[in-house]
Amino acid sequence: GEGAEVEGGSLRLVDLAGSERKQTAITEDAERVEEMKAINASLGHLKDCIRLQLLKARHGDDSHVPYRRSKLTTVLKSCFVDAGATPSALCFLAHVAPPRSQGRQTLNTLEYAAQMVETSRADKERAGFSDVERWPAARVVAWCEALDGGRYAHFASCFARLSGKLLACEWELDVCKWVVAAGGTEEEGRAVFAAFQQMHREAKALQKKARPRVAAARRIVEPCVVGADFMGHMAESPGLEMERRGS
Repeated sequence: GEGAEVEGGSLRLVDLAGSERKQTAITEDAERVEEMKAINASLGHLKDCIRLQLLKARHGDDSHVPYRRSKLTTVLKSCFVDAGATPSALCFLAHVAPPRSQGRQTLNTLEYAAQMVETSRADKERAGFSDVERWPAARVVAWCEALDGGRYAHFASCFARLSGKLLACEWELDVCKWVVAAGGTEEEGRAVFAAFQQMHREAKALQKKARPRVAAARRIVEPCVVGADFMGHMAESPGLEMERRGS
């Protein structure tokens, strides 16, 4: 109404071109190949910026986000960073094609879109580590030295190569071999292995019990796949029907 405060804002629509790969551009001329390389390089920089921005938002990571690495990310910086009281949001639209002949390109597009909203696999796995799995090698050695009043201190150094996560994944036989090589016995190796595995199971149980149930945080990037009739076209494809009959 009259006198109401009008808030400003902006909407940016950016066509990120296709998911071209050099292997599929054999018939293209050199200029076209160079263009594809530039496109894919820009998409790679964009993916890095989104991944690092997600880390900063979720875990308070202080890593530098290289917005200036490409013209694309420089222009889109305001879409990542809130400008004062004006919040920012980024929506990534992945357009897929129904023909079977475009299956490789469709897969490339969907894989790229999935990477937009996820941190690296290693980061995701570390987030699920228990306290014991987060132990550095020095902590594992110190634990072994103190176990049962120092009974196993004489071969504790053989665990200097292992973090808590690595030791949790090791086979009992391998642990026994390391212990024997360091001057212990196979029985002592089995005892240390059993003690660590018991502690590891208890830590995982406590972690699961203490895990809070919270609503999912707002995503910086919201994925959206355009082409809802994709599977319908695939089901109606003559080639697919022929393949089904053959099987």
